[in-house]
Amino acid sequence: MVVTFLPFFNQNYERNRAAYAEEVMTYLGQIKGGSSSPGSNVLGIYAEGGFKIEKILSMDLGYMWPFEIKSDGSIGPSDDDTFHLGLIVEPDLLPFLPVYGKVSYDRTKFASTFDPAKSLTLFDVNTVLSAELSYSLAQNVDVTMLYTTTVARDSAGKVTYTNGVADINSSVSVNVDVKPF
Repeated sequence: MVVTFLPFFNQNYERNRAAYAEEVMTYLGQIKGGSSSPGSNVLGIYAEGGFKIEKILSMDLGYMWPFEIKSDGSIGPSDDDTFHLGLIVEPDLLPFLPVYGKVSYDRTKFASTFDPAKSLTLFDVNTVLSAELSYSLAQNVDVTMLYTTTVARDSAGKVTYTNGVADINSSVSVNVDVKPF
């Protein structure tokens, strides 16, 4: 048996939670039914890297390229790859202007965007963009504006869909962080 890690609670969790719940219920049903090999095994290669220029900025990136064991026993690529890219501007970059922040791009099904037959784009329901912009009001008080893409919901809180694809909205929030001296 192959033990595998797949990112479950990641940036796309809210968009895919119904499908995740269905997969877990199917998996649990197969275990309860005595199946010796529930679900498909997934193998993968994960790489991450980045760099940091002290007191200026840093960048991090990661990519998981999964493979599946197909029903005929062959191994082939899976469409459930994940890609992350983040850029962080450090707090000490501009001493006269106490501003810092982070921008990130997270994507599932990243490789599929380069396949014209799949008609996916780099910015669709499989993408999460987020940004943070922080301003230090005082030595121990930071105000942060957070932006992220999120699934659209109706007045009852249910995810809305167009042609079977979840609709996307933006979310903006402001956070005041008071740190003890």
